Amino acid sequence: MRPDYGDTFATSVVSLVPLFLAFLIGQRYLIKGFATTGIK
Repeated sequence: MRPDYGDTFATSVVSLVPLFLAFLIGQRYLIKGFATTGIK
């Protein structure tokens, strides 16, 4: 009996999508903060 990779892949994608969206939103604010304050 081999594992069903489709279900495993779907579960991992569903769990990674919110993390990826949070990373994109956080990256936008991080770059905006660097641009306004300047990097010393």
